[in-house]
Amino acid sequence: MEASQLIAVMTGVLSIVTAIVKVASWAGKTYLSPIVDGIRALNRSIDDMKIALNKQLERVHALEIHLQAVEDRCKSNQHRIDEIEGILAKSGKG
Repeated sequence: MEASQLIAVMTGVLSIVTAIVKVASWAGKTYLSPIVDGIRALNRSIDDMKIALNKQLERVHALEIHLQAVEDRCKSNQHRIDEIEGILAKSGKG
């Protein structure tokens, strides 16, 4: 086979490979695009859920702090009630 014939064959093969790559690229974009769009939408949903979860955790933490303050006041009040009951019991009025 002469060099010119070899170049012609290689050029033909290169054209075929280029066409195959173009078709594969088109098919990939066509068939994978919905999947990629779905993954992106899922990522946005997950990000939104993370934000909502963080806000909820902040609210829970604030409620836990408030609950602890209420419990502390209850203990303090119970201590005062116990003292008053003790005084009343000693005075005979309880």
